Amino acid sequence: MKKILLLIAIYAIGLNLGWAQTREITGKVVSMDDGTTVPGASVSVKGTTLGTITDLDGMYRLKVPQEAKTLVFTFVGMKTQEVAINNQSVINIKLSPDNIAVDEVVVTGLGISREKKSLAYAVQDVKSEEITKAGQMNLTSSLSGKVAGVQVNQFGGAVGASSRISIRGNSSLSSDQQPLIVVDGVPISNSSNRSGDNTYNGVDYGSGLNDINPEDIESVTVLKGGSAAIYGMLAGKGVILITTKSGKGKEGVTVSYDGDITIDRISTLPKLQNSYGQGYGGDEYHWKTDGGSLSYQDFAKESGFSWVDGTNGVNDFYDESWGPRLDAGLKLPQYDSPVVNGVRQATDWISRPNNVKDFFQTGYSQNHTISVQSQSAKSNTRASLSYRNQTGTVPNTDQRRYSGQFNTDMKLNDYVSINMSANYTRTESDNLLGQGYGSNNPINSLMIWSVAKLT
Repeated sequence: MKKILLLIAIYAIGLNLGWAQTREITGKVVSMDDGTTVPGASVSVKGTTLGTITDLDGMYRLKVPQEAKTLVFTFVGMKTQEVAINNQSVINIKLSPDNIAVDEVVVTGLGISREKKSLAYAVQDVKSEEITKAGQMNLTSSLSGKVAGVQVNQFGGAVGASSRISIRGNSSLSSDQQPLIVVDGVPISNSSNRSGDNTYNGVDYGSGLNDINPEDIESVTVLKGGSAAIYGMLAGKGVILITTKSGKGKEGVTVSYDGDITIDRISTLPKLQNSYGQGYGGDEYHWKTDGGSLSYQDFAKESGFSWVDGTNGVNDFYDESWGPRLDAGLKLPQYDSPVVNGVRQATDWISRPNNVKDFFQTGYSQNHTISVQSQSAKSNTRASLSYRNQTGTVPNTDQRRYSGQFNTDMKLNDYVSINMSANYTRTESDNLLGQGYGSNNPINSLMIWSVAKLT
């Protein structure tokens, strides 16, 4: 009996010694994104309470039982990872970020940030990706259709044209329904900049928002109704808050380039008749009943058209399409007919169904931005240079924009910090499209001139 008890005791002691045997595992935990160390990450033996955390250099040291099979690595904001121990004594791990839902934070005014769900009024936020992904040349075009209750109308659609923005429709009898525009806390004007009379011979030089490079914008927040009261009476028609990009992000220096190229084509044209040409009072009755015996000069006089110099002919100064029937085998003096011995000759009086369409050309736009941003423990800075070049669908119209943006935020100590923001924009153009009913607006001429021949 004593021998049996002795064997049992020896076996128990050996078993305890086996369980008590441990080994040490060391390693390093870093981020898969940028290779930076992850201090404070949890390292534990699966199924036990044994564990440790990484130090400031991401290093860990853990004694585990011989029978331990798996280590579990966890960190807030990163995916949990399990690794088989096997016979390894050094286990280095790269943790990947985990996309988790967070409460959305928006800027409500004067640099104040609030959780969106805590607000008692309507606020809508548009992020940078939504503004730039369509390759729009200006911010107003980018906002179109992205914010509920915000209507954006661009005047004429020409190169550099200004735009009208209204939030929740017209709020007064005033002709100006533009909201207040605030860029990094500084109010700017979005009123139209035009020369001359807006009805005749005016030129649209664009509005304030056209000078802001979409690539420099971090977010746009639209304040509607009572939420805009923080800015006083100027915000009676709403507020559009624009926050530009800063150097916040990864530590160190980052250089980036953004560029896009777009092609513009006229999509819709008004329906124009191609049955009758330029002139006044002409119809096919005169030449049909006459049997074709009239000379073309007499016919032109009867039908109401004969070109001389744009003034002295028979109704050659008329822009209405009430002249002789086109494509009827007629020959009449026209503006491009040859002149022989001082007499303008007659040429075929035919329709040109594509003359308005052929007037327009393919427009090209390109935007290039290069930026440098730097972040350290006490400061973050971002600087960018951009170039935009746009050629319009109307021949000989173009615009170029050169802009620079600079943001810096430095914390000198616990009580003093410096924040500075600067923007520079220079816009050039060799020719912009005229507005209204003036002669410098070719679109006006296209719509009211005869479709027989267009200069």
